[in-house]
This record gives sequence, C-alpha cells and structure tokens, in this order.
Amino acid sequence: VRSWLTASSPNTWHRLSTQIAAAALNVAYGRQDANVTVRDPVVNDWPTVSALLSRASALVQARVRAAAGGADDSDSDAAEYAAALAALNGNTASVTPATPAA
Repeated sequence: VRSWLTASSPNTWHRLSTQIAAAALNVAYGRQDANVTVRDPVVNDWPTVSALLSRASALVQARVRAAAGGADDSDSDAAEYAAALAALNGNTASVTPATPAA
C-alpha cells in the first residue's frame, strides 16, 4: 500500500497532484501561511505559496487537457514542483515570512 501523504507513487503526475492537495489542505486549515514566499524551482523566483500552488495546478491542468499518454518536457517540471511541495509539506523548505518581525 502506498502512502497518500508521502506520495510514494512512481508516477510523477500522481506525486505532484498529491503534494498539491496536501499543501492546499495545509493552507486551508492554517498549517501553512499562503502568503509566505518559497522558491519556485521551475521559474526560479520566490512566489507566495498560493502562487506556487496555482502554477503547479496549472501544469497539472494543462497535462490533463492535453491528455498526453507519454512523457514530455513538462514531466521534469512536474517532478520539480512535486519535490518543492513535498519539502514545503514536510516543513523542510526555506520560506520568507509575509510579515517579518521589525
């Protein structure tokens, strides 16, 4: 049995979808601030967690719309987003608070 929370599926897109869902739940239930910034490994900038989730979700939605059966260039982007969100969900990602202390 594969663990849903650790997203141990060999399918990159499944791992990414699982990490998106976990991060969205963490934001929804106050375990993660959607306004902190975190590194985007694909774009190489520091968006908010909310923006990162939107970017990763858009990648998944594009994949679904394309209904591609095989690997494509976006597979590596999906793997990078899955790893970044796994770090965020595991509290090992570096983040910048939305309202740093004075």
